[in-house]
Amino acid sequence: MERLLKVKKTALAIATVSLALGVISVFGAVLCSLKLLYIPLILCVLFAAYAAYGCPFYFLAYANAKLSVKIFRTVAEEETYSIGSIAAAVGIKEDFARTIIGKTIRKEYIRGFSFDGENLIKEK
Repeated sequence: MERLLKVKKTALAIATVSLALGVISVFGAVLCSLKLLYIPLILCVLFAAYAAYGCPFYFLAYANAKLSVKIFRTVAEEETYSIGSIAAAVGIKEDFARTIIGKTIRKEYIRGFSFDGENLIKEK
């Protein structure tokens, strides 16, 4: 679970910094264009493009990590292991819960569980 929490914090930090740099770079691009500073202008435009196109992916990674934490906290607290009951407890569809749990276990963010497609199996 610690690894999953670290991924969640890292994704949020990168998304927030990217968003802030994107906003600052728009102002930098305006100022650089007024002073006719071409190299900084190009850098500001590149940062703005990165923020516009790259930042949403980090926010999506954060949202998926947050949902994974919520799912596995539900599993730990309620000791429920079937997809239907997990999805109902978290408030998402079963297919989406199946996808999130499968990815989380494949990437080994959570250890001590295996997943057969319908149930989480606690390994001993």
